[in-house]
Amino acid sequence: MKFLNWLPAILWALLIFFQSNDPSPRGADIAPDYLLHFFAYGILALAIILGFSGGPKPLWRGQFSGRHLAFSFLLAAAYGFSDEWHQSFIPGRHSSWADIAADCLGALSLAFLLLIWKKWRDSSVGRS
Repeated sequence: MKFLNWLPAILWALLIFFQSNDPSPRGADIAPDYLLHFFAYGILALAIILGFSGGPKPLWRGQFSGRHLAFSFLLAAAYGFSDEWHQSFIPGRHSSWADIAADCLGALSLAFLLLIWKKWRDSSVGRS
């Protein structure tokens, strides 16, 4: 596993951490909170599967396993739980089960879309 393949996941997780550490994060008013959580953790799951797959080309080709998708979802969801716990200690912030649900749903949705992508790619390659 090359470090560069994991860099997007590390950087995105750090961005989430620093946004959570801010009592009034910039851009928090651009969309409803649950949508921001949904997309942030969908992107995190995508960045994690990028690390597991070995880079953008293998990801594009669908060269990842169902186990990689499951671990990507689980890691993103675990990070969502830890982030909500972290927020409970920040003055002006609070933790919420609704935010955790949006985090998990975003990560799960991305994993599901990638599973569909993989199935489609596998069937397309088989026809060629």
